[in-house]
Amino acid sequence: MCHLGDLADGSVTARRDQVEPLAEVKATDARVYITGNHEYFSDAQGWLNHMADIGWTTLHNRELVIERGGDRLVVAGIDDATAAGSGLAGHGANLSTALGDAEPRLPVRLLRISPSRSRWPRRPG
Repeated sequence: MCHLGDLADGSVTARRDQVEPLAEVKATDARVYITGNHEYFSDAQGWLNHMADIGWTTLHNRELVIERGGDRLVVAGIDDATAAGSGLAGHGANLSTALGDAEPRLPVRLLRISPSRSRWPRRPG
């Protein structure tokens, strides 16, 4: 299960109840979350922390390898394109970091959200 951000306009404190049903979502292999631009309106790091607290794997410029029946798939997530301008240290879409530990021969499902329809480069290397 993948959640591509834009959880809420507001802080976790103000909007916790709005997102709480996500704690009950079931998934066979993984529940992964990336930020959208709306998280950067107020409390992006708080939302990353909250989603991890309710059992979601946050893909904040990183990857996760999912294995099933001997097959492997890299699921990578990058921050929203607006993250770099947020002023939060370590935030900003970084494809190289997100795929830094991934085996180059494995297929990749890249998760990203961008309200501006910007183009992203091909996988590095």
